[in-house]
Amino acid sequence: MWFAIACGRNPHTVKNMFEVTVYEPPRIFVRSRRTGETFKFLVGDDGALVNDGARSDLGNARRSAIEYLFQRRRAQETESQVL
Repeated sequence: MWFAIACGRNPHTVKNMFEVTVYEPPRIFVRSRRTGETFKFLVGDDGALVNDGARSDLGNARRSAIEYLFQRRRAQETESQVL
């Protein structure tokens, strides 16, 4: 399972450079398409990323993980309203 953050039509935007490759609670892995590096984040019981203190170095990867979690939660809420 992977998830790419798309932002407009410009393929060189920062958000297009990261993708969520694995989400296995409580871990979420985000890969940089440019460098191939993979970053691991922890997800708390409330569905938000756990504060790890290294925010400045991993800002764009972290934003991609947050966007993924937000879209996932929105999809789950929409499904529950339909049922």
